[in-house]
Amino acid sequence: MHKNILANSVRLALISGAAAAAFTAPTMAVAAEDSVERIEVTGSRIKRTDMETSSPVSVIDAGQIAAMGITRLDDVLRQMTASSGAALGTNVNNGSGGKATVNIRGLGAARTLVLVNGRRMVNSGIGADSSVDLNNVPLGFIKRIEVLKDGGSAVYGSDAVAGVVNIILKDDYEGLEFNAQTGQTFESDGKETTISLTMGTNFDKGNISAYMGYTDKEEIRQADREFSNCPIFEFLDLDGDGKLDRFCGGSSGTVGGRGNLGQYLPGGQTLGPVQPGQPTYKPYSFFEDSYNYSELSYLETPRKQFQMNVNGTYELSDNVTTFIEAMYTKRTSSQQMAPTRPNNLGTAAADYYYNPTNPDGWFADQGYFNDVNGDGVWNADDAQDVTIATRRMTDIGPRIFSQNTDTYRAVFGFNGNFEVGERVFDWEVFYQYGRNDGRSYTENQVNRERFAETIDKDVCVMGGNGVDEVPCANWFGTGWMTPEQQAAANNYVTYTEVDTGFNTQEIYGANIAGELFDMPAGGFGVAAGIEHRAEEGFYNPDVLSQYGAGGGNATLPTKGDFSVDEAYLELSIPVLADLPGVERLDLSAAIRYFDYSTFGSDSTWNVGATWSIIEGLMVRGKYTNQAFRAPSINDLNQGASDSFDGYTDVCNNYQNNPNATIKANCEADLAGTGFTEQDDGQVRAIVGGNVNLKPEKADIYTVGFVYDASALVDGLSLTVDYYNIEIEDAIGTIGATYKLEQCYSAVGGGVGSDAPFCKDFIRDAGGQVDGMLRLKENANVEVTSGVDANVAYAFEAASVDWRIDWETTWVKENSTTDSAGEYTDYVGFATSNGGSIPEWKSNLGLNVSGDNWAANYQIRYIHSLEDNSLNGLTPEERAAEINAYANPDNLFLDAVWYHDASVSYDVLENVKLQLGVNNLFDTQPEYYVSYNDSNTDIYTYDLAGRRWYLQANIQF
Repeated sequence: MHKNILANSVRLALISGAAAAAFTAPTMAVAAEDSVERIEVTGSRIKRTDMETSSPVSVIDAGQIAAMGITRLDDVLRQMTASSGAALGTNVNNGSGGKATVNIRGLGAARTLVLVNGRRMVNSGIGADSSVDLNNVPLGFIKRIEVLKDGGSAVYGSDAVAGVVNIILKDDYEGLEFNAQTGQTFESDGKETTISLTMGTNFDKGNISAYMGYTDKEEIRQADREFSNCPIFEFLDLDGDGKLDRFCGGSSGTVGGRGNLGQYLPGGQTLGPVQPGQPTYKPYSFFEDSYNYSELSYLETPRKQFQMNVNGTYELSDNVTTFIEAMYTKRTSSQQMAPTRPNNLGTAAADYYYNPTNPDGWFADQGYFNDVNGDGVWNADDAQDVTIATRRMTDIGPRIFSQNTDTYRAVFGFNGNFEVGERVFDWEVFYQYGRNDGRSYTENQVNRERFAETIDKDVCVMGGNGVDEVPCANWFGTGWMTPEQQAAANNYVTYTEVDTGFNTQEIYGANIAGELFDMPAGGFGVAAGIEHRAEEGFYNPDVLSQYGAGGGNATLPTKGDFSVDEAYLELSIPVLADLPGVERLDLSAAIRYFDYSTFGSDSTWNVGATWSIIEGLMVRGKYTNQAFRAPSINDLNQGASDSFDGYTDVCNNYQNNPNATIKANCEADLAGTGFTEQDDGQVRAIVGGNVNLKPEKADIYTVGFVYDASALVDGLSLTVDYYNIEIEDAIGTIGATYKLEQCYSAVGGGVGSDAPFCKDFIRDAGGQVDGMLRLKENANVEVTSGVDANVAYAFEAASVDWRIDWETTWVKENSTTDSAGEYTDYVGFATSNGGSIPEWKSNLGLNVSGDNWAANYQIRYIHSLEDNSLNGLTPEERAAEINAYANPDNLFLDAVWYHDASVSYDVLENVKLQLGVNNLFDTQPEYYVSYNDSNTDIYTYDLAGRRWYLQANIQF
């Protein structure tokens, strides 16, 4: 009775498992319907005779990955239309730390769970990380990638909110395979070479498969691309027409420095070399003195990595098998940015020999004329203490960031089956351990305390060697010191910042699955399991960073750990079959209980259904209650650091505040202090982790259909799925302004009271806010919704096989409501820090294959966007914003089309060559006013330009 159902289920599975990337879809060989193997699909622990569940799952197989010519897993996943927002990779020079992540639905890397062979991967990076570094997964050893595009918390636990990426590695490989690929851009940079060796053998009782791979990617520099060789600004009216003009700008941290020359010239003066007889300083000019920080910065970053993997199985008996998985990755990566520009570098006394105002000092000896007070003579009246406010340290070279990481993961366990009557149950027990060790270096940093000593006449020594003597240095400009003096000064003030850390993960688990009994429509399936997981993380900043003596604000170490005990139950219930309008109706349900050492216990559950209405047409839906993300070690224990945040004090002019409660509370705190309004637009804030955080919780539902249209057009299929994800208690921070408003709006509010946030700030004797605690909070609500669609058409024509895949995602909403109730929807906008959320993304792929050749062509589409400065404006405000610019088109980003092409040919029976070009027409990234880096959105667009590659595959 169920043979036709089974055949239709397999056919529908092939449709719904259509590839996320538009290339040849994975295939299944079905020799006989009665012998179809039961398989486990991402999103469920119950093995089935098909790939279909109530959840939408996309599949990318090894053949598709090879056809892309892509060598990095993050780039493969970034091309999925369900990916958006900010994800790290070699595209991020400032702040990536060499790490690579995936961002499904634009909800952040921490809300996408990454599995390897159905089990968690250890978080990785430099230390106390909140997400997985995808560099640690060997691309050449992947059998397939299954992407669950809805919540999976009831089955997998924490983090499976936006989705689950399950990377299935080769575990039954037999033979020997050598792969090599090299390529670079048509600008002759960004060269990337990969080589790998895969080997495996089957024996009487099992298999062992092994992999070794090496990757070497070179950098691309911002200076070598026209769109990024100079930072573009639009905040000045240059021609007096009342419009903001576009121009090449730079940083106010100037070469040679900016100083405060005492009472006569208190504004920041630019210090630098001029002609003898002239002053060695001048008023700062943005256009003359700004520093082009793009010249030395990378556009794409270099990386090298070595990987080893081993998977093995051994049958201990007819129904007991032991298995092992082991993987190791060593990554070295680097980034480069402009020389550092530290602030508040110290003060030189008026009689310091190198003080530019000293009439008896070095500058006078060289014939310069620094008449500070403008009376026509340079004498003792001009001598002033000079403070170096900031300085671009070109004398010591660019900042070079480098990382060395080692990541290990091992899994050992047993699996098998047993019979209870006529019932067969599958079981598994396993132990898993993962560890990531990281070390990060930042070269050419400046110790501000030591810098100040080199201009302190009571500390430094003329001609000091910079080793055991503090050299007196002339930092008041550039080029003043001899090579020997410069070397001594550099040696004394510079240092290499060294940050270290680790992540560990230990898991014990057991699972069992099978069918408890038969129902009229099929077997009642069940899966259950328990799991214990313990994680620890540590991040130790350089000692100078901890004390705030380096180039940035003080940052303390991060250290924490947690453990969790979990149990789950999953059911698959065949309700109806072989009825008019109901070819098959299945229900599914799952529940997971968890008990964390950090916040306590709770549960999450889901229910779903698949309804095959007629042959070839299936409707599916699923609801998840309280999918969750537990706060990470970094969320809970991130070391405190200083930040300087803009704010508005609600007590400004409190005497005239019409709100009686605010007025009374402010008066109680400020009467007698002389306070009228805030003196500074910024307040020193302490930011960091919060041990009182609760988990983020999400309600998720999806509904869609799968249609095999073969009855109308042979080989044509379609899937459409709607998704809606609403996250409550999203972890973020609460602004200083809002905290002050909430504190003083409450009855009895004020500094130190029990009213909301009143213990989070202090005031000084003059009434000014003198410090603000701004730790992570469960502060926001985030919502995203939209539609995923896929059309696949496979046919034969002209004696060759053809396949067309079209995948599209439409995003209806991607919003955040903050603690103040302010709602922002980011769909269709390009932001300055979080990447873009295009309303539409689409991939169209064509694969044509013959007996010994194949050709692939892919078109990737990203919809037009608007600058985020237009987001949330009224029509009048929007018109005014647009009208403010001389080039208003720069607020609008055109739609982008990328074209990729490749051909492969079997030159011998066991040798295949593939040649490809990605970004065939050299489409350039879009510029917009509020860009995040390199004058564009580095997370959304292709930065490298047209790139070719050559790939060779040899099998034995």
